[in-house]
Amino acid sequence: MTSYRHTQVGWKLLAGTLVGLALAAWLTATLSPATRAAAPWLVYALFATLGGALLLFATLTVEVDDAQIRIKFGVGVVRKRSTWPRWSAANICRPGSGGDGVCIGRRPGGYTMSVGAMPSGSPLSGNVP
Repeated sequence: MTSYRHTQVGWKLLAGTLVGLALAAWLTATLSPATRAAAPWLVYALFATLGGALLLFATLTVEVDDAQIRIKFGVGVVRKRSTWPRWSAANICRPGSGGDGVCIGRRPGGYTMSVGAMPSGSPLSGNVP
């Protein structure tokens, strides 16, 4: 039985993907028929890449019970499952650029998973303890 479940939506990723899809639609509409005929797969690849990123990483779901912690991004292709004895700690944390994340274990051996934020401890986040 799951004792904790939380799903976080990556609003920045959603907004960026929608802007990217709008730009891709505009680009596709302005291509000449000769260009579209020369590489028809390119248009499909562009939309598939943007749509795939949205499906794979739009949300972060965390489920915790007495035996394990399960973390999955989007539809669940990218996921992590671990039993409690392996980790010394797991808590909700606020990564350096905002949003919520899950910090598992203690650094340097642990890691942070978040949607729409740079993990704390990352050289780019500016929040290294």
